[in-house]
Amino acid sequence: MQIAINSRDVAEAVADCLRNIPLPNKTVARQVGVTPRAVEDWKSAANAPGAAALIRLMAEHDEVYERVMRMTGRTPVSTISAEKRAAVAEILKILGEA
Repeated sequence: MQIAINSRDVAEAVADCLRNIPLPNKTVARQVGVTPRAVEDWKSAANAPGAAALIRLMAEHDEVYERVMRMTGRTPVSTISAEKRAAVAEILKILGEA
């Protein structure tokens, strides 16, 4: 199955999610390891996050995870087991050490 997703689609999906997250840009930036300006750009859909930042956003915020998973036709987080979520967390640790 081929999925047509472009950076504009990702930017708009992330922006929609971030607008619903009741945290200041500075807090989200700290969680993800980017600048508050980057978060501001994501919220306005001016830019899409890069791959590593998107993965960290998905790990921190279920709404982002679920939205991205729906875009790909995959199973949303609400039906994923705790073991699989722990595996994602482990991957993020590895990425952080790279």
